[in-house]
Formats: sequence, structure tokens, C-alpha cells
Amino acid sequence: MGEQIKERVSVILKEHEALLACLNEEALESLAEKIANARAVFFTAQGRSGNMARALAIRFLHMGIAVHVAGEPSTPAIGAGDLLIAISSSAKTKITLNHLETAKKERAATALLTAAEDPGVSDMYVRIPAKTGIPSVQHAGSLFEQAILLVGDALAWYVQGRLGASEESMNQRHSNLQ
Repeated sequence: MGEQIKERVSVILKEHEALLACLNEEALESLAEKIANARAVFFTAQGRSGNMARALAIRFLHMGIAVHVAGEPSTPAIGAGDLLIAISSSAKTKITLNHLETAKKERAATALLTAAEDPGVSDMYVRIPAKTGIPSVQHAGSLFEQAILLVGDALAWYVQGRLGASEESMNQRHSNLQ
């Protein structure tokens, strides 16, 4: 049985290798620059993608970036100089699209992480073609959600270097109320 589980992990890793080959380096670098230069970074996503958005928000918070998650009671108004990062595999999630519209109306920059071809709903997008370009043996949006976390971690590492945030300073911002 353990051998079957290891084989399944191997198949999943191959799916991620295929996704890696599809990532647009310029789009990733552009998003990193937008994050590093934003007054504040807001995240929006629903369902399981929302869990990934919260995980990424924590990573950027540790760097000292002002970070907020749409829908949380402590989230302030978005405005000019801010960046909204929306995550939606389909690029059709109504709440997420409403958040993008509001951010644009308030003159905030917008970015979308999606599996869809350019949906034209944000200033820029990063395509992670889970299921739309790379087939998956996994249930529902698992490949997309895993990829969001992996790409997000790599993006956070890049922004950390760009900002010169030390591990020590990040550890000081790590929650101590756990």
C-alpha cells in the first residue's frame, strides 16, 4: 500500500513539473515588482483557493508588507497604490470578479492567478494551466491549489530578496499567539 501512495506522489509531482514548464517568467517578475512596490497587498479568493490566498498572505506579512484578505473584518478599504491579487481557477467566480471591479474603481492595481487564458478582468495575470492545459488525476482543483501554494512560496522568496527582508526580521513577525 505504501508503494501505491509513493507512486501517486510521483504522478502529482510530474503534473507540477509540467505546470512549471508553462509558467511565464515575465508575468511572475511583473507580479513580484507590483507586490514589492504596493502600498498594501490585498488577496481575494473563494473556497479552497481562499485557503491558499490566506496562506500566501501570511508569507508576505512576515516580510513586513501590509497585507489584507478580502472579507476579513479587519480589512480596510482598498485604494490607489494598493494591489489586489485575485485567485480563481475559472476566472468566473462572481465574488472574486466583484472584488476586482471594486479595486479597479478605487484605482488599485489588480492581478489574477488563474488557469484560464487571459480573461481580461485584471491589469495583469499569471496563468497556471491546471486542468485547462495540464491534465490531472487529482480531484477537482487540487492541482491548481497546490500550484498556487508552490508558485506563491517561490514568489514570496523572490520578493523577500528584492526587499532585503532577513530571516531574523521575518521570524520576529511570526505569530506568537499560537
